[in-house]
Amino acid sequence: MIMTLSRQWNLLILLNILPFSSSFAIHGRNNIFTFSSVPIISSRLATQRRTEEYHADVIIPESANNNKRIRGTTAPVVDSTLLRFLSEQKLLGRLREANKKEVDQESWLRQFMSERVANTLIDCGAPRTAAYEAAMVVQSYVLSRTKQRRVRDFLKKRDMAWVKGNDVESQLSFNEIAEYGIDDVISLLLENGLSGYDIAVILTHTPGIAMMMPRTPPKHLQIKLDGKTLEETFDNAYKGLLLGKLNLKKYDAKKILRLCPGLLTMGGSKRAEDVIILMTSMGVSLKSLARDKKGLTVLLSRAPSSIFRLITFLASDVLRIPVSQIGPLLRNRQCRQLLDAVAPVSFVEPCHFCKTSSYEHVKGGVSSNEVGKKRQSINDAFKKMTKTAWTLQNHIGTRDLGNVIAAYPNVLLLDVNKQILPNAAYLMNELGICQDDLPRVLQLYPFLLGKNIKEMEATVSYLMDLGVEEEKLPSIFRAFPSLLSMDEKSMEPVIDFLKEIGIANIGRFVTRMPSVLGYSLDDLKPKWTFLSEVCLYPSFELSTFPAYFSYPIDRVTKTRYEYLRYVKKIPTELLALDFVLRYGDDDFAKVVAKDKDGGNKFATFVRLRAERLKKLKKRRKRIGSQVTES
Repeated sequence: MIMTLSRQWNLLILLNILPFSSSFAIHGRNNIFTFSSVPIISSRLATQRRTEEYHADVIIPESANNNKRIRGTTAPVVDSTLLRFLSEQKLLGRLREANKKEVDQESWLRQFMSERVANTLIDCGAPRTAAYEAAMVVQSYVLSRTKQRRVRDFLKKRDMAWVKGNDVESQLSFNEIAEYGIDDVISLLLENGLSGYDIAVILTHTPGIAMMMPRTPPKHLQIKLDGKTLEETFDNAYKGLLLGKLNLKKYDAKKILRLCPGLLTMGGSKRAEDVIILMTSMGVSLKSLARDKKGLTVLLSRAPSSIFRLITFLASDVLRIPVSQIGPLLRNRQCRQLLDAVAPVSFVEPCHFCKTSSYEHVKGGVSSNEVGKKRQSINDAFKKMTKTAWTLQNHIGTRDLGNVIAAYPNVLLLDVNKQILPNAAYLMNELGICQDDLPRVLQLYPFLLGKNIKEMEATVSYLMDLGVEEEKLPSIFRAFPSLLSMDEKSMEPVIDFLKEIGIANIGRFVTRMPSVLGYSLDDLKPKWTFLSEVCLYPSFELSTFPAYFSYPIDRVTKTRYEYLRYVKKIPTELLALDFVLRYGDDDFAKVVAKDKDGGNKFATFVRLRAERLKKLKKRRKRIGSQVTES
């Protein structure tokens, strides 16, 4: 059997595969290696027969007694095959040592087998389904990561071998076997108060934690760390940030770790700290951040550099929003879509909280192509926002763009040609809102810019079917533009209630009180019940004064009627509804109640009544809690 290899470094692979035997000999010439089945001793004898003896001149150093040149001395025969044989024996010894390290690596990888990891998590109290799902994710991640590392190491060794030629030391550099494993990681998390279920969810979402170094190794081992240990990141994120700065309860802190386990990585914990520093520097309090648990989880998962870029854009000359207003804006839930566009969440959603449970995201990773597309989409979003802001200021005429964005942050993501300009044209041309009133209408309710025109047309048609006159529509929508965002289904309950209590002309009632269509029945029914008690003809009074439904029943309506009944002894059935409610407190005391003290008596009555109601509410709350405990 003869095999020829074109490169010197491939000899290592062959020697690792073929068992060494005394029946094989290796010959080399011109950087070409040949394996032959001739016995080594015979090959050596053949080489000796082909080697001619020669005589070499040996120069003896000159001295006082001897200046002669001695000829005829025979030099020893150089057996190159024997030297290669001894070199190959040394090489094979190093290869056997390398093979032993490879076996040790395979033994180290066995701890990440799915069945073993699942049983370990189940023993820690994790549910069976969650444990097996986490085990599959960890196994897939470790195998993928190990394969990538081996390919990278192989290419590195190959390149070094090509550069250094026959340098065997560079070809046989193997990574040291880690002295820790997943059992140490799980043990550390259990010691810090996490349950088996918490660990299973964390590993499902971020399987890389399973390969982190749990604790700082002793100094005498002289192990070089590439980053922080799991113990350090856990202390920074869980104890220092969640329990320390944000002062969360342990239950809430564990929940945030389950939803955002990337905090336990070195990069994740550092990003979360930078985000908190960034938000507090803009005037957002730590209490307000901790109050919104769901929003906090998403906020801590965003890149601080991306958030800072958005802050810079909002405070630039394009929008000129004060920095003190940007912090509360970013904390608003309505701003989440805007943040998703320019500062997307930096991790994949947990499998436990997705409709489809899959762990494909841990195999392939993120390609450079996807990163490039993501960066391009962010840049496109900023270009669109710049164009939208310019259109609102110059075409629509919006003066205070900061208030518009604060009320409707997603307005910056709207398409100028497909949404903003067509909607503005519909409001002016079809609904009759003049161009001078349009900026004020959109300032009151900027959601109209993102509303579908067909839906607004359906709302207008429904109002006209109720009896609202067409020429009254512009004034109605100028005063209450939010009506255009309502649909027929949301307005029908109120219309049915008005018909039920005896309102005959619904169109006229809605024209005089358009906002009533947005009220809930829980607010309307108590007011109607009270009105039936204090008036002889409640339907008539309500038809003549529809604004009654807009007055607070406890603070205004009941207070005034009780003062007239029990303090002034005036029969309220004889008083018109609008006569009692249309004045302010001071004018009510003077005109309606006929007080001569400038309203002091009525003000005292209002204060004492509020204190009495407050005590009554506390008492009811205390009784309710006692009943619940019993």
